[in-house]
Amino acid sequence: MEEILNEEKIKKFVRITGWILIVVSVLVLLGRLAVTQGYRAMIEMQGLTKNFDPPFSMNFTIYYLQSAVEIILCILVFISSTYILQYKEKFRQLLIYSLIASIAYLLINPIINYFNFPELTTRYDDGTGTKFMKIAKSTTLIWAYIWSIIITAGLVFVIHKFSKEEIKILFK
Repeated sequence: MEEILNEEKIKKFVRITGWILIVVSVLVLLGRLAVTQGYRAMIEMQGLTKNFDPPFSMNFTIYYLQSAVEIILCILVFISSTYILQYKEKFRQLLIYSLIASIAYLLINPIINYFNFPELTTRYDDGTGTKFMKIAKSTTLIWAYIWSIIITAGLVFVIHKFSKEEIKILFK
């Protein structure tokens, strides 16, 4: 009796986690596609008219590469989460590997953004523009790492749970 209740509890956890990962991966994917569309629009406006001269400069290549990595990770998590609901072992493993890659991305991405921060082209002569940029970069890095650590903690929890023997038995 207790074994049946434990198995139902594990199945419920797998279903809930699978659906949460599906919804989150779709939302992140849609958000990343919208941001990428915004980058494309900025590049297009820059090329169409000489009047489009924003007061900052960006290297769009790095942002497109980050978007590509994030889109691939979202697709992998979405696909593996979908098949997790059908209790397929190879997709449980794919989910774990995808979440590990997502953690690596979450820990590396803020540093890349810190060193590729959009620079203001209008500077103040007294150096306040440079001071504001340093403060903005530092604040952005700190908040990015706070969110990365929070999300990483959740992903580590999911990886830990899906690596347990009792869940592995369910997928055999």
